[in-house]
Amino acid sequence: SLFDFWRNRILDANTRQNNAANQKRGFRNQHQFGGQIGGPIRKDKDFIMFSFEGFRERVPFPSVATVPLMEIRQGNFNFVPTGQTNPIQVFDPSTSVACGGSVSCPLGTVYVRQPFPNNTIPLARQSPIGRAILSYYPAPNFNPQALSQNFVRGDNLGKYRYEQPIGKWDHIINDAHRFNFTFTFQDGSEYRNSNGFDPPAQNGNMTGTVRRDQNYIFSYDWTMSPMRILHWQASFNRFEENFPDVSDSKFNYTDLGIKRMPLVENFPNLLAPRVNVSGYNNMFGN
Repeated sequence: SLFDFWRNRILDANTRQNNAANQKRGFRNQHQFGGQIGGPIRKDKDFIMFSFEGFRERVPFPSVATVPLMEIRQGNFNFVPTGQTNPIQVFDPSTSVACGGSVSCPLGTVYVRQPFPNNTIPLARQSPIGRAILSYYPAPNFNPQALSQNFVRGDNLGKYRYEQPIGKWDHIINDAHRFNFTFTFQDGSEYRNSNGFDPPAQNGNMTGTVRRDQNYIFSYDWTMSPMRILHWQASFNRFEENFPDVSDSKFNYTDLGIKRMPLVENFPNLLAPRVNVSGYNNMFGN
């Protein structure tokens, strides 16, 4: 017997994210296929069965992310973001003075400081490493003046591949003794771009993922009497899984301007660290 289940995007509705950004439906194609064959190879002695199932899927994963506004990346906070009534006021920490004496402060305040002139952080006061990190965020393409959910990746795709063969051999020694051997194997890979960014900022389940499972089962049956059966079974199982989170293995921390990074002795790689900025999607793998 043979089978194939096929699904595509023809009857799929568009996602809410794509509709909001006026983007078309993402690509969708799924095949789940396989077959089975079996029967005797020696009459009343040996029987075999073999089956195979495969899975292929391309499924849309539209991403909605939060990225820094272009003005903020230049240190400029002198604008009113969408949904706000006033600019975000940014204060200069170097102007902090203790309250008391000639310095009057609101009740309960210990220190007071002054805002940056023109509500803009000067370039000389910005970290070159911070600016390098900001450069890897994509530009907002949805509500570009909004502080959150301002980037949509409508063409983001998930990719899945799995194969699963199964084989079984039954052997009858005589009326009282028989054994069988079963083998199962599954091998697959998955790809998911979690943030919707391009490499090297992209992360998730990247190219090179492995999920592999194999089983070997041997069983023996002895019919000792009409009331008693001895069953003996041994099996071996091995499962492997590796889901790399790095989209560009050649991108290291020196590309961000970082000069020193603590290294683990048994894994002394130079990969850039994962960057987690509060309020924004994280970047880079680990």
